[in-house]
Amino acid sequence: MLDKLDAFRVVDVQSLTPGQKTVRVDLYDFWTRRFRDAYFRPLRDWSRQHGLAFGGHLDGDDMTFGAMIEGLGHVLRPLRSMDVPGVDVIERQLFPGKVNHHFPKFASSAAHQNGTALVLTESFGVYGAGLTPAQKKWLIDYQYVRGMTVLVSCAGGPGELLWDFSPHFHRYVARLGYLLACGRPDIETALYYPIRDIWASGDAEDPALRGHDALALALSRRQCDFDLVDDDVLADPSTHVADGRLLVGHMRYRSIVVGPTHWMTAAARQRLAGFQAAGLRAGNRGVEHRGQRHDFGPSPRGLAQERAARPSRSIPSPGVGVRVRVARRRPAGPRAFATGHAIIARLANV
Repeated sequence: MLDKLDAFRVVDVQSLTPGQKTVRVDLYDFWTRRFRDAYFRPLRDWSRQHGLAFGGHLDGDDMTFGAMIEGLGHVLRPLRSMDVPGVDVIERQLFPGKVNHHFPKFASSAAHQNGTALVLTESFGVYGAGLTPAQKKWLIDYQYVRGMTVLVSCAGGPGELLWDFSPHFHRYVARLGYLLACGRPDIETALYYPIRDIWASGDAEDPALRGHDALALALSRRQCDFDLVDDDVLADPSTHVADGRLLVGHMRYRSIVVGPTHWMTAAARQRLAGFQAAGLRAGNRGVEHRGQRHDFGPSPRGLAQERAARPSRSIPSPGVGVRVRVARRRPAGPRAFATGHAIIARLANV
């Protein structure tokens, strides 16, 4: 394979041939597995042997194409190898008033499927001294709705103007993280992560990448919480359908959304078709493989409308004209809900 590295020495990504794309996918698949198996997993195993939890964050994971820029190749593979996966939120990748990426979902999806409750965010570094308390709270809310439960703060200190008031903020963050770490995430939708298409094209404008980001944004705007799944978990022998739900590790998904993709593995594609035959609901923008199109069911919009039609419980925010559910957990007893204004309530089972 190494004698075919010319597939990577391409100035114009539009000029890649199908053969070059195949070589790219095969090599990226190989070395990202080796990177995980030779680096992340040994560190995790050593940590566990010495009574430690292995955790951290990657670099360049704040955008879907970042795996190609920073040399990681695959975001979910190393994150699944951590006991406490996390993200790095610096330089205002997330900020109120703009369209923000869903990248906290990378780490939280890995933790949810691994069955671990701790997901860290290293936040506020390089945000500048002008970062206000309201903006810090917004950043916490944005991330915790997407699965974070532990804050590693990179801002503040005795010299900060509002340092004397920081205990109030930290108590809020600690309480929110504790509540959202209880029970199992009540997430019913999985979104396919088309990393193989990104490997094949090396193009930040790849239709599969743009489709994935658009679907993530559409699901979020429709209040449909989701986790990310990839070819690895779809083809995993332990992944199966029971009672109409897709069981991926510790998670149980009612629906899966698949965007446009040409490079989903044959094993994952066949398993997905089998899952649907077993009762899983699948929404898609079309899966193509070697010129053949495979459809798996209704559109994501249809899935969102169907989900919205089911009976649900909402919590109004006093004095605020909007109601936004941040996260929902399913503990052993009553369910826990959080709204966008951090009102936490424990309700009877519904």
